[in-house]
Amino acid sequence: MPRLRHMRSHNHLPKPLLGKQCITTFAFTQEIDRMGQCSIPSLLPILETYENLQDLSLNVAGYEYNPRSRDVIVELPHLESLSLELHLKGAIISLMPSLVLPKLRRLTFEVDDEDDETSPLSEWLQLLLGCGYPSLKELMVKDSYSGGHEDASSENSENSFSEDTDLYLDELLWKTPKLQSLSIESTRRCIPLLTEDANLPPLRVLRLKNNVELSSSFVTLFKKRLVKEGKWDGFEKLEIIGCSGMKKEEVEKKVSKAKLTWL
Repeated sequence: MPRLRHMRSHNHLPKPLLGKQCITTFAFTQEIDRMGQCSIPSLLPILETYENLQDLSLNVAGYEYNPRSRDVIVELPHLESLSLELHLKGAIISLMPSLVLPKLRRLTFEVDDEDDETSPLSEWLQLLLGCGYPSLKELMVKDSYSGGHEDASSENSENSFSEDTDLYLDELLWKTPKLQSLSIESTRRCIPLLTEDANLPPLRVLRLKNNVELSSSFVTLFKKRLVKEGKWDGFEKLEIIGCSGMKKEEVEKKVSKAKLTWL
């Protein structure tokens, strides 16, 4: 199969293929009711054989952490786009420290863990971004929990979040120095805060959806930091969708209509 470029695998770990060096796109889905405990340590060496892989999509359910996976290091030197849908923390703890992705530019991450109602989104982001991605320009994060969230319609202060669970956005993004576009969608876990002396990457687009615990004061501090760092002129769009804890009139005082989308 020397001309094979794209491959999908559902509940089956692929065997070595002729022409595997030609594969540039690989999508792998594993469901717990079909495979039970899929072995990420077994998947990693397979990925390593796809030496020209550029686009990788993984949907992994029902995987508990296996410390053996940390002994496997896989470099994907040409990978530019990574899409992850994970259902248990064990999967991300086992997977991400094992991947070396020097050219990764686009990362999509979806959390789908109905059994974990307490972990803040920032905890997942810390696991996701801990290894650092020097070339990353676009990060999209979605929490697919469908249980809903109590409406946070009142204006909250910047420091009204639980200090023992929330991390700060700038502390999470310092290993993504080239990040230009950030999208966070969550109905139950709030976006991390900003420190007063935050040093943010050169963001051009920030999209916030259903972050009901987030208040208008976040926008105030966000703009303040970009202005101080000389990055506000390069910022192009703030998109706010369904963030009921924010007040539109307050945000419009800080962000011009040309840069603001409110839905």
